Amino acid sequence: MGPSRQSRITATALIGGVVLWLALAVPPVSAEWFADLYLGGAFTDKSDVKDDSPTGETTLKHIRFNRSSGYGVRAGYWFDFARYVGVSLDVSHFRPDTVPSSLKRLDLYTTPMAFDLMLRWPLLPTDAIPRGRLQPYLTVGPAVALAEAKDTTNLMPTDQYETDFPLGVQAAAGLVWQFYPHVALFAEYRYTHFSPEFTFRTPPGSTRLRFDLDTRYPLAGISVRF
Repeated sequence: MGPSRQSRITATALIGGVVLWLALAVPPVSAEWFADLYLGGAFTDKSDVKDDSPTGETTLKHIRFNRSSGYGVRAGYWFDFARYVGVSLDVSHFRPDTVPSSLKRLDLYTTPMAFDLMLRWPLLPTDAIPRGRLQPYLTVGPAVALAEAKDTTNLMPTDQYETDFPLGVQAAAGLVWQFYPHVALFAEYRYTHFSPEFTFRTPPGSTRLRFDLDTRYPLAGISVRF
C-alpha cells in the first residue's frame, strides 16, 4: 500500500470518526440521526476518451478502467413528520486507473460527495425498534467529485498531475437489517456518473482529456442510529 492510498484511508477513517462524534453530540429532537461506514468494490464502464491537443482532436475508443475498492462514510437523518423520507451527505472514494491500450495508464483518484434524498419502507417493527428491523431504501441526489489524474508517460513533459471538480449524480438501492435499537447492517448497490476533464501542459500548448466515469458499486457496511 503506497503512502498516497494509505493517507486517503486514514483521512476517511478520521472523517468517519468526526461524523460519529457529531452525530452523538446532537440530541435526536425531531429526527432519527444515523452515521454509516461502508466498503465494497467499484466497477467503471468503458468510455471513449476525447483527446484535444495542439495537433487536433482525436477519440480513443473503448478505454477500460481498473476495478478498485470503494469506501466511504455517510451521515444523515430520517424525518419524524415523514418517517419514509430522509436526507444524507455521503463522501466516498475509489480509484479507476485506466487499463493501458491506445491510452497508456492514467492514474485516477475520485472522491465523490453526494447530497441524497432517501426513501425507505419500514418493515417488521417491534417495541424496541418501532421503525422496523427490515428497511429497504432508495437514494438519489446531485454530487460533485474531486477528480485527480496523474499521467506518467502519455504526454510530454511526463509526470504531470491535474485536478477537476465535475458535477454528477448518485443513486442507490439498499437493504438495512437493524438487529439492535442503535446498530444496523446494510447492503447497497450504487451508481455514480461524472464527466471529468483534465488539461495537461504540452508546450507550445496544452492537451485536454475528457471522458465519462460511469461506476457501479456493491457495498456493505454498518450503521449507527440515534
